[in-house]
Amino acid sequence: MPQPLLRPLERSGFKRPIILLRLEGIIKRLSRSKVLAFYLLLALVVASVILTEAVIARLPFASPEVTNLTDVEKKELDIFTEMNKLLTTLATLTIGATSAFMINRDSRAELRPGTLGRAITGWVFTGASLYFGHLSYQRVLWMLNGHFFDLFLGTVWWPSRAQFWSFLVGVVVLLDFVRSSITRARSTLEP
Repeated sequence: MPQPLLRPLERSGFKRPIILLRLEGIIKRLSRSKVLAFYLLLALVVASVILTEAVIARLPFASPEVTNLTDVEKKELDIFTEMNKLLTTLATLTIGATSAFMINRDSRAELRPGTLGRAITGWVFTGASLYFGHLSYQRVLWMLNGHFFDLFLGTVWWPSRAQFWSFLVGVVVLLDFVRSSITRARSTLEP
């Protein structure tokens, strides 16, 4: 069923974009129980993220107060922030590239639930990488504001490692998504 805002446009010959048609098809296939399950899962993920942040923030530590960073510590901080920026950029690029692949893929090839699941799982992991990058950045600001410096402190180190590993898992899953989509498209379109 066309949305009310698009009806006047459709009467004038406007055709809805293929991605909008695909999303409408996916939404129609979902039953109310699946939508409810999705939102319950989303609430669980948000609660897990908040709990993770709370646990990380409460990790015990003891560190001497620092008034000025040494040259080595400045270099460590530069490397840390550059790695954080690099992983954030790559995660954003990966999400964008996968989204572009989804939008521009051959519409004649069926998008199976398993393939869509791979894309969503990859998006979740790369999104988690963005979140952990933000969290590690915030933890470094907290550390510097507290006048101490230790990048291997658990509250700083764990989010940084989680950013890297969630990005890596997300890329592997998204590569599997692209591989399965291309394989499926070839088998569907072969004579």
